Amino acid sequence: MFGGSLWRLGSLPGMTEVRTSRLELHPIDVAEGERIVAKEAGPTDGWEHDFPFDGDVIAATTFLRASIECGEQQPFGFYRISRLSDGLAVGGIGFKGQPVDGTVEIGYGLAPSARGHVYAAEAVAGLLTVAIDRGLPR
Repeated sequence: MFGGSLWRLGSLPGMTEVRTSRLELHPIDVAEGERIVAKEAGPTDGWEHDFPFDGDVIAATTFLRASIECGEQQPFGFYRISRLSDGLAVGGIGFKGQPVDGTVEIGYGLAPSARGHVYAAEAVAGLLTVAIDRGLPR
């Protein structure tokens, strides 16, 4: 799929990093969500020049609100999309809430500079493995 296989790097319970042939989907935590909302990279954050864009800020804000109201969101939270080629963040993808009746909804967005490279389809395929690994049928 997309020139390579999908694999997970997960290490902590509920925290699953996903890699595809060209991308890493990294589950964010509250601290990273706050940096995305503030549009202020931390010393170890590698961001493309137009990341985060407004869609990322909205998604990270939603993630932070849900974390405050409901607790830990992972693995059904927000993930930063980074290119493996240079490690730079180019967008975000995530579940729009926890599963309901075996169903989850996915939302995603890419910084303008990353569009047109089929990254969105690759990221969706990667994130679907998280849902499938947890037995969700839809």
